[in-house]
Amino acid sequence: MFSTETIERLLKVIPHNETYSYPIEGLVIRHADQPFCYEGIIQEPSICIVLSGEREIQLGEQGGKFKAMVNNGSHTKKIAQATHYLQQHFSETITVETLANLSGMSLSGFHSHFKKITSLSPLQYQKSLRLMEARRLIAQEGRGITEAAYQVGYESPSQFSREYKRYFGHAPKGDTK
Repeated sequence: MFSTETIERLLKVIPHNETYSYPIEGLVIRHADQPFCYEGIIQEPSICIVLSGEREIQLGEQGGKFKAMVNNGSHTKKIAQATHYLQQHFSETITVETLANLSGMSLSGFHSHFKKITSLSPLQYQKSLRLMEARRLIAQEGRGITEAAYQVGYESPSQFSREYKRYFGHAPKGDTK
């Protein structure tokens, strides 16, 4: 479902032993070094993917959406393919029309199903991927703010800073080493 590269990128962004709510509504990911109590975090654990050793991803109460991703021909599967494409190409300029065509759906149907499944528009989803990767580049790799902005696909560092602050609640400078 998720490529090894995507999972590794997620694990770098998600702090150890903390819970992260993924852009798919209701999908909760926890990168745990040790087993943890599910009470209050996951109401209906339906799927657990064990990556290796004690690292695991837990899926929350919307685990049914994740199951639908493996059902060929479902809208959820098609949207999952589009999100995978966005994860691989998030720094590129991508139109919603391109994503709809790749998914074999009409533009309006694609947009509607994408928002229903992820609770974000396709462009909001791409923006969240860009911002999470930029945060990782700044915080973990020590990249400069402007360099990170350009690397994840922003053409304007000032626009990047505004969106970063709106998304994370603080300016990118707050995540520099």
